[in-house]
Amino acid sequence: MSKRQEISKFKTINKDYIIIINSYNKPDFLKNALEKSRYIIDNYITNNDRFCLTMTTNKEMKIISKLQYKDPSSTELLYDFVQSLIQDKSFIMNSSLQGEDNIQNMLTKTKAYLIKKNANGERRDVFYIFLSYSISNTSRDFICSEELFSIFNKASENIILLLNDNPIEDLKKKKDILAQSKYKQYIHNMQQLTKSEIININDMGKLKTRLLF
Repeated sequence: MSKRQEISKFKTINKDYIIIINSYNKPDFLKNALEKSRYIIDNYITNNDRFCLTMTTNKEMKIISKLQYKDPSSTELLYDFVQSLIQDKSFIMNSSLQGEDNIQNMLTKTKAYLIKKNANGERRDVFYIFLSYSISNTSRDFICSEELFSIFNKASENIILLLNDNPIEDLKKKKDILAQSKYKQYIHNMQQLTKSEIININDMGKLKTRLLF
């Protein structure tokens, strides 16, 4: 059998990229998160993949771009819209709400939206890309618990957190038993969700290795 025939036996699994910007952030970070979201869509998503861009608070999810295939015309419109948001000072200030993020709540709502948009049950790998300056203790403890797997399908779903500040690293430095136990569970969870990780929001090279390989 030729190499071409051999390769043709393997089915390509298309992907859904759910890009989620946390509204509980500093205005400067919100601008950076919008710019990084545009970069991800432009460079890491193919025309066979679907993507969705949202902003979330603890109580609601605002859809900036509904789940759609990447298309030159619609993507260009999205770029223009995102750029207008970046330049809109009133939007940035009013959207930078005060409060705590809740990743568990956010994932539950996002998965419900995905189920509606995938009524035929097509097999797709899903990446949840969450952009936030940091995460609350509530979200940190969820990421560091077995409860994470009550939401995730380990075979096809991953979460990537793009953060300026990584509070889970603080657990690694602490010597108390509870902190060390949480950190070990976090490492275990990331190993189970093989392409999941917390990455500095400015390290696009590391993000690339998670999304494309």
